[in-house]
Amino acid sequence: MNSDVVVVGAGTAGGVLAARAVLPLFAIAPRVGAAGALAPLATAPAMGAEVTITSFAVIVIGSLGNPLGTLLGGLVYGISYMFMQSYYSSWANLLPYLLLIAVLLLRPSGLLGRQTRRA
Repeated sequence: MNSDVVVVGAGTAGGVLAARAVLPLFAIAPRVGAAGALAPLATAPAMGAEVTITSFAVIVIGSLGNPLGTLLGGLVYGISYMFMQSYYSSWANLLPYLLLIAVLLLRPSGLLGRQTRRA
């Protein structure tokens, strides 16, 4: 489809019918534009900030680049969050930051991270 946009002859020489390839784009583009124009009505700038911060904390707690560590970090976060909600509900939103600081101070490579050798 990209060759049809750049050089119509190149796509046609390859056996692509330009009209059939480009027509769906002209049908879809106005709808996508209208959805993009209406999106600010249903969103806010800080809409995913809490989820992003929690996700970052879980990944760092588990260890960067280790899927099993991230799973373990998520379990640690989830269990401790439920504990905080049950007993100290006013402090529950502070939990990702507390866990992140504790893991970075005690074990900077994460829960399942490997220790690296310094030169």
